[in-house]
Amino acid sequence: MDTLYDIECKQKYEEMLASEPREPGYSPSQLFSVMVVMRCSREKAKSLIDKYASELDWSECTWCEMRDYFILCTS
Repeated sequence: MDTLYDIECKQKYEEMLASEPREPGYSPSQLFSVMVVMRCSREKAKSLIDKYASELDWSECTWCEMRDYFILCTS
């Protein structure tokens, strides 16, 4: 069962996917997911992806796990 956080993240992500321009060199799903869970700018999300995303299992993590991972990496 999805939590309210999961539902809000998915909704915001889908809005961004439909309306935001693509960024060359970045997967839209990864970039927008990081922007949603970290509530950050495009530039900050790209920086987080460049520095920390190699260890993240994008296909398996939940919204909360992704947020917790990036918070842990930046602490």
